Amino acid sequence: MAWQKRFKEDPIFAAALRAKWRISGSKNSRTEKAVKARIDLAKKRRGTKISDEQKVKISSSMTGRNRGKQNSQFGTCWINNGLEDKKIKKIDVKDWLEIGWHPGRRKMKPFSEERRLRMSEAGKSRWAYEKIHGIKRDYSKR
Repeated sequence: MAWQKRFKEDPIFAAALRAKWRISGSKNSRTEKAVKARIDLAKKRRGTKISDEQKVKISSSMTGRNRGKQNSQFGTCWINNGLEDKKIKKIDVKDWLEIGWHPGRRKMKPFSEERRLRMSEAGKSRWAYEKIHGIKRDYSKR
């Protein structure tokens, strides 16, 4: 994981994370010791092959994890007011709907004019590259 690499290489990041772990003190927060153990285990496994039998064992042990209440997204939903998206607990939905919010996320966030021009130019250059190199793609299926 990227944060583990940063944890090892950046002492300021590591100190900030350690302080956060000390303050939080919740059951689910990882301790520094647990993180170090996971990093060490990852180092030991690096470069080794996993047999088909091990893959089946890993798969069966992971089955059922992050389902229902164990899923971090459980009991939440998205709402929007046309300008802003917000993730809330489902038990609070009625209150938000009463004050003018709508269920779901906005379909597409508006792009700035500068962003639209950059996307347009990128598309033109891709088209030109494909034309020069004789690449034929059917973009109508997208």
